[in-house]
Parts: sequence; C-alpha cells; structure tokens
Amino acid sequence: MKDRIPDWRLPPNLITFARIAATPLVALAILGHHGVLALLLVALAGFSDGLDGFLARHCGWQSALGAYLDPIADKLLLLTLYAAFAAVDLVPVWLMGLIILRDLWILSMVGYAWFATTIRDFPPRWTGKGSTFAQLALAGILLFEAAFPGALPVFIADVLVLVVTFLACASGVDYTVIALRRYADWRAETQHSI
Repeated sequence: MKDRIPDWRLPPNLITFARIAATPLVALAILGHHGVLALLLVALAGFSDGLDGFLARHCGWQSALGAYLDPIADKLLLLTLYAAFAAVDLVPVWLMGLIILRDLWILSMVGYAWFATTIRDFPPRWTGKGSTFAQLALAGILLFEAAFPGALPVFIADVLVLVVTFLACASGVDYTVIALRRYADWRAETQHSI
C-alpha cells in the first residue's frame, strides 16, 4: 500500500505536518496567558507524536521523509515553547538564546560534515539526550505552572533552569569534541587512501 502513496501523504507524515501547523497555536496560547489551552495543545502534540510513530511502525508507513520530519517537528515545538516562555518572562531570555545557539551550533557541525566530508551518521549522545530531557521537563513544569499558577513550588523551575543550562553547555562541548575527533579521523583516512 505504501508504494502507491507518496511519502508526504502517508498518515504518519500528515499527522506530523498537522503538529507542525499547530505549533504557532501553542505559542499564541502562552502569549495570551491561556495556560490550560497551551497545556492541552502540548499534550495533544505529544499524543500525536506517539501516534505517528505507532502508525509508521505497525502499518508499514515508515519513510525517509518521516524520519527527518518527526524530529524537526519535535524540535520546532520545543524551541517555540521556549521562545514563548521567554516572551512572557517564564524563563530568562538568555536561556532561550543558549538553547537556540546550541542547536544551531550542532546543526552547523552536521551541515559541515554533510557538505565537506563523507560522514553521514550522527548518533545521539547521552549529553544531548539529557539536555533534551531536561528541556522537556522544564517545559512541562512551566506549562503546568501557566495552567495552574501557584500549584508547584517555584524552586523546581529554578533548579531545572540550572540543569538545562548545564546540560546545554555540556552537550554543546561534547558534540564539538566528538565532531572534531571524527573530522580528524576522516581526514586521516582520506589522506591514507590517496
């Protein structure tokens, strides 16, 4: 069945497109101080993320487009959340900037590898997974606090801001060290094969 349907029309990819299209609604809900709506929209996005993965695996609808699109949709939602949080003073602007700069830095290293080397695999690192988990945890706490003000102690978000900051920096340094090592190995292999 997949052979007859273009990748962009596969149900999991349509769900992912819908998640991307709904991302600005989350920002508008946060900016408009509609915390419950923002929390519900993000919960729906999380459900749709699980649903598209389930459909892709169990219905044979996996595709190269979906493999690229799904993490982009997740990252776009997370970055949008932090931009909206910063706009309404739920997180410091510098934290949003740090998260965006880290992602752009890692993306630039991947881009360099794609265009200047033959390196094509970029396995995730534990520091990167930890950084994403901490960002998700903080986003969840902030969404819950926006929906139900005063329900959680303030120090929880403050501690998570420190954890997110540390892990964003640590993962940026870790990915840089690994990338430089891999570039050097690639250069050595290339010169050896000439």
